[in-house]
Amino acid sequence: MKEDLVRLLKDSAVLMELNGENAFKSRAYANAARAVDRSDFDPAVSSENDIAGIPGVGKGIAESIREFMRSGAIAAHDELRQAVPAGLFEMTQLKGVGPKKILAINEALGIENIGELEYACRENRLVDLKGFGDKTQAKILESIEQWNLRKDNFHLGRAVENAEEILAALRALAGVQRAELSGELRLIDETISAVDILVAGPGPEALQQVLADHLDDIERSDAGIRGRGHSGLPVNVQIAPAGLFVWRRHQDSAAPDYAERFAQIAAENRLTIGGEGLKLDGRDFNPADDDELYAALGLQTVPAELRDDAVNLNNNKNVKFPPRVNDTEMRGMLHIHSTWSDGRDSLPDMALAARDLGSSYICFCDHSRSAFYANGLDAARLKQQHAEIDEFNNQGHGIAVLKGIESDILPDGSLDYPDDVLETFDMIVASVHSVLNMARDAMTARLLRAVENPYTTILGHPTGRLLLARKASDFDMDAVLKRAAECGTVIEINANPHRLDLSWRNVRRARDMGIKFAVNPDAHRRDDLRYVRYGLMIARKGGLGPDDIINTMDEAQFRDFLAQQKKRRA
Repeated sequence: MKEDLVRLLKDSAVLMELNGENAFKSRAYANAARAVDRSDFDPAVSSENDIAGIPGVGKGIAESIREFMRSGAIAAHDELRQAVPAGLFEMTQLKGVGPKKILAINEALGIENIGELEYACRENRLVDLKGFGDKTQAKILESIEQWNLRKDNFHLGRAVENAEEILAALRALAGVQRAELSGELRLIDETISAVDILVAGPGPEALQQVLADHLDDIERSDAGIRGRGHSGLPVNVQIAPAGLFVWRRHQDSAAPDYAERFAQIAAENRLTIGGEGLKLDGRDFNPADDDELYAALGLQTVPAELRDDAVNLNNNKNVKFPPRVNDTEMRGMLHIHSTWSDGRDSLPDMALAARDLGSSYICFCDHSRSAFYANGLDAARLKQQHAEIDEFNNQGHGIAVLKGIESDILPDGSLDYPDDVLETFDMIVASVHSVLNMARDAMTARLLRAVENPYTTILGHPTGRLLLARKASDFDMDAVLKRAAECGTVIEINANPHRLDLSWRNVRRARDMGIKFAVNPDAHRRDDLRYVRYGLMIARKGGLGPDDIINTMDEAQFRDFLAQQKKRRA
């Protein structure tokens, strides 16, 4: 009970600061919390008369303590919790991030929770704020990463990185016949609750030895190993007999209704499951992969990402699955930031890094002038950037640089430059960055005007969501997608793992309307260019093939696409 009182007094002091109340009052509550903590006073056994013996506790705080002793709560604290946004208070849990810093960040950038703060740090937004800088931003990001260890869901990118590290260790272990991803990470979603891996070969003791350097809180059983990756993500490594490996992996990686229907089809086709293997028509059957398993049942293989819907089994003969789109088919990098706005690496460095990853063209889309928080470009600086692009292209580096902008969609739906400036770009990503909580009808009208704009090439991160941090804006998705289809506006799959926007569910809706997509890394540093892989996971989950994605085109095809788009919408 004493600990609860100390916590309420401490929290009250913080909440007062966040609410802009008198600094002396806030300090008094903080001092009282320390005094109670150090004293012999215990509200569970002490009397109200004993409050007078706590040094430094004035009449007002003494009354709050009496209130706590009677009811277990402090009304003033509850009122403060209602007055202060929950996300701002949550940010005080970060080590080294006090109320003053939180208020400064909130005032300058409008950030209201830890998820938004993490995204801002990764986009280099805090560096230029007064009293911050590179070192402070790095320390805040480190604190956020520690806080993330306590979360129940994790970004897709973090899960993939954890899984690949563990898979590499398992595959290097002597005796491992197979080690593959299983579970929800194979089925794909934007956030992941656990990494599941299936192994054939060694026993749990050998697995524990090799995983000791990669997992914390290890638990061993006959079935395998459970633990947590160093990022806090739960990891389950299960053992399967070699003869059941493909079956187990398939069933464990599909939605429940899909797995149930698949098992029914298997039984109808005389496929039986034994303790160590499969039998087909009474004979041993050990498929090498999913393709062989599906073929044995007279089915075309359903891509792993699409095993969330049993209709893909029930109507299997009539479903046309798209060719799998891979990283190697991506020819262009679009929606790239540089040091011209809020990027960490220069334009030439980003371009050469994209070239080294196999791109033949790249389009820089630094922030427009309204994004003052991101060092947005005014008309004069745009001319300077375009001059640098011309010079780079003239030097012949083996990659073509196109001129683009990420233009803010203003509250009225217009783009963030006059037409004579918009005409200077090869392509434009139009995105909402401000007033994300507009009423549904107003936000719908705003986005409709943006996708109708003849200068809009791509609608960027359409819903504005930040996964595990900020909800999507409320608007009529079908109306916006329908209008985009009519106007030929491309929809972005923003591949940043904190966004993955458009979601795969809405990708499917947009695909059925005939919309084209751009899978864009929204990169702010060279390493971010690799985000494309996560966007492609969402694209595949959304049922897209290479022809649905504009940056699978080669440079000539892409330039022709831009020309045709402008001509068609003129």
